Amino acid sequence: MAILNAPLPNSKGELFVATNAAGLYKSSDSGKSWEKVGESKSIIFMFIDNSDNILLNVETVPAGGSEYLISSDEGKTWGSLTMNYPVFLKTLLPVSSGFLFGGTLEKGVVRVRYGGNLLQ
Repeated sequence: MAILNAPLPNSKGELFVATNAAGLYKSSDSGKSWEKVGESKSIIFMFIDNSDNILLNVETVPAGGSEYLISSDEGKTWGSLTMNYPVFLKTLLPVSSGFLFGGTLEKGVVRVRYGGNLLQ
């Protein structure tokens, strides 16, 4: 298992870490202890937006595919995030309200509009 990102905080100060094989973990005590959130998934990247929504890109079976997921309740439940962008995103970084920078295999860095349950 490899950790994919530095711990990302939400507005309550809870920390979240994504792993490439064991899924998502959360800490409510500044990283002293960690609890598994949800089921094990192979996560490609994780992002927490300004509204504390957690966005994941996870590998699907069979390997090679991926899906985008969103949770508004700290990972207790997940919904699909619609991706209307014709590239495979490897990572997302916030730029400003409504926009993200995405790292891709096909086109390098792209600017992606984000709102609600839609990446475009």
